[in-house]
Amino acid sequence: MRLLALLLLAVLLVWSWQQTQQSSPISYETHFLVQEEIREILKKNLITQHSELSDFYVKQLWTAPSPDNPETKLIAYVIYSFDRNTPEGKKIARQEIQAELLLEKTAEQEDQQVWTIKHFKTPKESIVFEEELKIYPKGLSDHHVKSDESE
Repeated sequence: MRLLALLLLAVLLVWSWQQTQQSSPISYETHFLVQEEIREILKKNLITQHSELSDFYVKQLWTAPSPDNPETKLIAYVIYSFDRNTPEGKKIARQEIQAELLLEKTAEQEDQQVWTIKHFKTPKESIVFEEELKIYPKGLSDHHVKSDESE
């Protein structure tokens, strides 16, 4: 019985070691750069387009390969918050939102990956983009978000 338990333990150790040593189909650098772009997009779209919002803060942000297609799809999970203010600038409330984004790798241009946000879901609503919103995580320029019209 002890031999069987020892053998089972050895098999589990070998299996767990192999699981931790598997390479990810999407590089760590890509995850990091996509996360940075998501942070900037959220800040830009919330704070700059809504003058009554301030003090934008990303509490948590992480990405993971999608189980559907781990080589070309990412799921991003984000918890962010901001202050909602009166027109005079007085803070009314702090709002926190949890969201899930589905991104798909759509192209590689001159050693630059292009990721498209397909869905942005919050617990109470979902946004499906009519016009694709693309992320260029490598070689960032002043224009982080490009639509099909500007290409």
